[in-house]
Amino acid sequence: MTLVGPCGVGKSRLAHEVAQRRARRGGVSVVSLQFDYANNVTSMMRQVERVVPPLWSMSHVDEGGGATGSLRGLLILDGCDFVREGGVECVGALLARWPGVALVVTASRALGAEGECVFPVGPLATTRVGGRSDTAWSEAGQVLAAMARSFATDVTVEGLDDAPGVSRISRFVGGVPLALRVVAPSLAQRGPVAVLNDLMAWYQHAEGVHVPRGRGLTVQDHIRLTVTWCLAQLCSHDRTVLEALAVFPGGCDVEPLVRVLRDRGAREADVIDALAHLCVQGLVNLRPSNGGARFFLCDAIRHCVRASTSDQDVARQFEQRKLEWCREFVAGAHDALITGTDMREWLERIQHEQRNLQSSLEFAQHEGDVVAGAHLACDLWRFWELTGQLHEGRSWLETFLSVDEVKGSLRVHLLDGVGMLAWRQDDSDAAQRALRHASALARADHDEVTEARLRNHLGLVALFSRQLGEARTLFEESMSSFEALGVSAEVPLVAANLALVEIEEGAFDEACRLLDLSAAFEYATGDRHGWAVSLLHRSIAMFYVGDSAAAVDHARAAAAAFLELGDERNLAFSVFVMAATQVTSQPALAVELASFASATLSRLGVAVPAGWSERIDLALAPAHAALGASAPESYRRGARRDPYSLVEEFATTRSDDETETDGWSVQMLGTFRVRRGGTPVDMAPQVACLVKLVALRDRPVHVEEIIEQLWPGTSPARGRRRLRNVQSRLHRSAGPVVERHHETLSLARDVRVDVREFHSAAERALVALREHKDPVGAVALARQALDLYTGELLPGDLYESYTLVRRDQVRRCWLRVLTEAATAARECGRVEEAETYLRTALDADDCDEARYLALAEFLLSTGRFAQAREVALRASRMCADLGVSPSRAILDVLERTRRRPATP
Repeated sequence: MTLVGPCGVGKSRLAHEVAQRRARRGGVSVVSLQFDYANNVTSMMRQVERVVPPLWSMSHVDEGGGATGSLRGLLILDGCDFVREGGVECVGALLARWPGVALVVTASRALGAEGECVFPVGPLATTRVGGRSDTAWSEAGQVLAAMARSFATDVTVEGLDDAPGVSRISRFVGGVPLALRVVAPSLAQRGPVAVLNDLMAWYQHAEGVHVPRGRGLTVQDHIRLTVTWCLAQLCSHDRTVLEALAVFPGGCDVEPLVRVLRDRGAREADVIDALAHLCVQGLVNLRPSNGGARFFLCDAIRHCVRASTSDQDVARQFEQRKLEWCREFVAGAHDALITGTDMREWLERIQHEQRNLQSSLEFAQHEGDVVAGAHLACDLWRFWELTGQLHEGRSWLETFLSVDEVKGSLRVHLLDGVGMLAWRQDDSDAAQRALRHASALARADHDEVTEARLRNHLGLVALFSRQLGEARTLFEESMSSFEALGVSAEVPLVAANLALVEIEEGAFDEACRLLDLSAAFEYATGDRHGWAVSLLHRSIAMFYVGDSAAAVDHARAAAAAFLELGDERNLAFSVFVMAATQVTSQPALAVELASFASATLSRLGVAVPAGWSERIDLALAPAHAALGASAPESYRRGARRDPYSLVEEFATTRSDDETETDGWSVQMLGTFRVRRGGTPVDMAPQVACLVKLVALRDRPVHVEEIIEQLWPGTSPARGRRRLRNVQSRLHRSAGPVVERHHETLSLARDVRVDVREFHSAAERALVALREHKDPVGAVALARQALDLYTGELLPGDLYESYTLVRRDQVRRCWLRVLTEAATAARECGRVEEAETYLRTALDADDCDEARYLALAEFLLSTGRFAQAREVALRASRMCADLGVSPSRAILDVLERTRRRPATP
């Protein structure tokens, strides 16, 4: 079904309301996607596959190529107004991919797809329905009044209940929901009469907005007129901030806006004030983003602002400033995405700003600084490669290569990017042409480092084109050049690639030697991505040697790293190795893993290297043979599981030889520390937080509960990605101390937790103390429990919400043991021990008058009147500080100690 109509009439709201109602009825999985941009069907499909449930990406075909069963789902494609081409093809591809999924599309006009059901969405009704007196409100008038009431602070309810006036305003704005929202703040502030007069004057005399003459106003006219009316009421500063925000189609936070407005002397405080006022005016939307706030304009308002900007030179200046900000924003991204330094963070940052980066590239291409645009594209090509946007990236790189102003090293790097993206697309001829051209330019400029790097890339193209001799020569020349130039950081990567040649030629010992050297160097220098690549290549070598145990260990470690880094391409190849090692022992798991890897590469648009498809099929043939007729059913069983969770669980689950010899322990009393085999383990804050969350619970914790604690407000998909990253980092640093079982996490069965040991010991001691059967033994049990209490629970996390309840429980349990142990120790004649327990409890809880009284009575019973009086005086001072009077019992102690002689 396609919901058609102009921008602002509520197509998206209607689609999401339908989806919510359908989801509440159950039986259907609902997914919504807002298109940022899409150049073609491949780009649109890539955006869809980023958000659909991973189980939708599994292969659902039987041996004859037919569907094994239909998935029941509802997919909303919102914002197809901005699709430039390929809409019909995308819908056809989606329905072919998931025949059981219903599509709801929002667009300005029908797509024309086969079987399309078109539902026009128009403005709200602006006239009364029927003639009865109790229907004075029109539909649009009711909505407008309701919106205004949310802003109404200084206007009486009677003013907003003026049905004729409010309904007439709704007619002026055409009953368009977006226009009603823009008018609502003014209605709340000034009342219906003033707003109505303003609108009448504006619609009659606004020459500058090109009011159509001699015909009725269209919906677009109403939106444009209403928005420009609201813009005309803004002060110059607010208008300037709004025009600057309009150059960010993806929205932004405050810092980029301040940068764009820096030539106008804008201060951060002034920009924040203007944004707050614009939000109140209904022109700017605000939503939480990564712990902060992101401001954005809906596209209809943004286009009106851009069209009404009187000084186009100012608008171009804002665009140029945004282009400069984009360049600074991605500075360092290329190198970080090569080495794996904060790779996941960089991928998420760039994806968050992708629509803004796209618009800056378009501005640079047509109006702005084309060289700056080329630099921006050059910094982004590694991002495009990792996220599978190969066509998008290659198109932009080739666009800027066609510009004469792009010269020198910049042209070399653009050609390098074109070559690598073409190689990923299995376009070897184009890849070799681009890389050889780049190599010739680098040689002419005497840039030996870049030339050596290009030889490495040319070697990869030759390797996967089955030209092994040429590949070996290129890799060896690249290594020699790097070594001669003293660029040691590049050598391990080339060595890992050369090892692939050795594997292809059967020289497995030499391949392992090269990979061991490269992995050791990359691990020592912190190049985690390079280290993971070396492990992946070594797992391939071990598989060919026949050492399945070593192959799966290396593949698991590499997969865990790629999961954390966000490199889905190499993750897929790691999963292929993992699948091959499980063919005999777990054939269904092998088929499921291989299906996930194939779907991932297909979604990314990455071609499987020549000859690899046949090898993968050959390796998996025993699994298919073992499953036989049950293979389709195994696919259906696997489809019910989240493949990413499946890979994560496999990659982070202990193997049979990872027994309890590690001896994990978690200390949370007095400090936080994780030990493995007695050795403290260093871990990042979020990794430590995950351990704390799981260790504090006596039951498995659902992943959604952990996500909400670690990253409140984040989307479920992003939260699950982050949780996978954190768990893989924990596995690397401390081992599988936390295990995942489907949708829950728990500590490994042999992990010792001090707070749990204390609680168990305290419960045993309290039972013995209350039974009064063996006071001496009970005191001994209490002493053991108290020795385990080494301090307050997680003192470094005093204000974390997940620690508050448990900290109070543990503390009260400790105080209860102290109190009852003091009584039992006194009965056993252990006077000093009893006094120690009472004083410890008092020092820990010095606002409880009962503890002062207990210690004072104990001191009185032993004849120490002076000390008892001092304790009673301390209690009196404490009560005075709290503004209350001491209890009668405390006053009685003071009276008794006053009349009795002091005892030395």
